[in-house]
Amino acid sequence: MSLPEAALPYAETITRVRAQIGPSLRSLLMFGSCLSPRMSHATSIPDLFALVDDVDEALVQLGAGRIARWAARVLPPITLSFREGGSGPPLAKLNLVTPAVIEEELTALRDLYLAARLSKRIEIAYARDEACAREVDALVEHAASVMTGVALLAPPREIPVERLVERCVTVSYSAEPRPERENKLRSLFETFAAHYHARFRPLVGRQAGSRGLRLEGDLVIDERSDDVRREEARTLVRILRRSRRRMMARWPKQALVYRGWLPYLVQKLRRAKLTG
Repeated sequence: MSLPEAALPYAETITRVRAQIGPSLRSLLMFGSCLSPRMSHATSIPDLFALVDDVDEALVQLGAGRIARWAARVLPPITLSFREGGSGPPLAKLNLVTPAVIEEELTALRDLYLAARLSKRIEIAYARDEACAREVDALVEHAASVMTGVALLAPPREIPVERLVERCVTVSYSAEPRPERENKLRSLFETFAAHYHARFRPLVGRQAGSRGLRLEGDLVIDERSDDVRREEARTLVRILRRSRRRMMARWPKQALVYRGWLPYLVQKLRRAKLTG
């Protein structure tokens, strides 16, 4: 398969990742700021998701040590700094996980980490075969369905469908230890707004009806009882708090396995402050 346009500047890195992981690689996805010149910066490196047959085998091929292979079992996915020759400058932020683990995490909804990332704009940079490409499509659809369900928890009594679509994308940022500012969230959504409307509008329409919400033109109207809405609001708070705790629990793991983790974090926080 040919590379999507957004991945072309990183073709060499993608080729290196494919070659190093080898036949265990099922598919390679690109997501994050490098998908858009509007969002990327001079220091940006691509975010890649490698779906593999076996994470431990892939880590061995990548030259990861015992600590990384042990840490991969906890709070998936495992994220590595992919570097030229293993010791050169960082070329990509590489996440590794199996499709089965993604499916399990999306179903259990222990946090929003995987659901949020896979429901946002991604590009398939490589798929081993058509079955693996269909597998990605199914996982992305599942992730989008999960995030739609979260966005529909106790919405305002009346809310435009357009705002609910935006909420499907931005609600996960409320689970970040340092939530993004409103103008940054708007920019993140608007960069791929057409894509998100195509993805989430049908899901909002289907799930709203099953939740007892009423569609009236471009409005979603919630006439359910206050008790139902309060319970949903509590559910949303629990999901966001649990996601935030699990996000922070990932930090010590990343400090162990992601080479250059502290400079990367400092740079990201500094950039967020400048753009926020």
